[in-house]
Amino acid sequence: MGSTTARAVHNTLRLYKVPEHRIPPQFRDVVVKKSKKDKMGQIVVRQHSGVVQNTAHKALAQFEKNVGGREEIVEKLEALYFREGSSKGLQRLSEALRGKSKKSLSRIVADCDCSPLEVMDAYARACIALAQVECAIEAHRNLPTLYKDLVRHAIDQEGLCPACVGTGTQRRRSKDHKETQVCIVCSGSGKSLKVSDHKQFAARQLLEVTKQVDSGKGPTINVNQAVGIKMGEGGSFFEKMVGAADEALYGRKKAPDIVEADIVEEEQ
Repeated sequence: MGSTTARAVHNTLRLYKVPEHRIPPQFRDVVVKKSKKDKMGQIVVRQHSGVVQNTAHKALAQFEKNVGGREEIVEKLEALYFREGSSKGLQRLSEALRGKSKKSLSRIVADCDCSPLEVMDAYARACIALAQVECAIEAHRNLPTLYKDLVRHAIDQEGLCPACVGTGTQRRRSKDHKETQVCIVCSGSGKSLKVSDHKQFAARQLLEVTKQVDSGKGPTINVNQAVGIKMGEGGSFFEKMVGAADEALYGRKKAPDIVEADIVEEEQ
């Protein structure tokens, strides 16, 4: 009996509300295919009713709609394969989608032994990989402009003198307002240099790009100085302390002799 006839018999029996377990085995709507299971769920395909309308199937259908169709999915999966490789299931999925299959994406995922989340994750990683390539191309295309901009900020730019506005002269402070003098700011050149607020940063970057300075951090040298106090036998505590202080401050190896004495009040 063909699948079409078996499906028609099953549908007729279900129309008369015959329970599934009461239907003869050859006409039951049994599960014939399952995808890999992940956190999103599992694609389930039955003999007569097809793909079960569960959460995983709805998520895949919405995903296909959001990304713009199967051509977009194929493009990203192939890009990911050429960049870092992919599983055999994803390769089979890419080939099936490229073959203009009329099956739903969920059914193809189940046939190719993939999982719904695996397909979405592969698409996302491919998008990131392609975006990185596009960013690198754009960055290299604009490197000359970036370099010129660094030079513009690193080197002082010539402009008009703010005091004389390029005339090179200034009016004297006298009764005759027409009397002029040489501009004291630009010395009569009418020009001045404009320093960028980012000069220090731009100059440093240019020196690093041209390998004039090392961009890495140099070695850190910690110098510790210690003063040793040799406490020999004999001598008072005060004598030893004075000797240690003289050695630390003046380099004296031996402390001067200390005379200990008691304070005696002078008799009147």
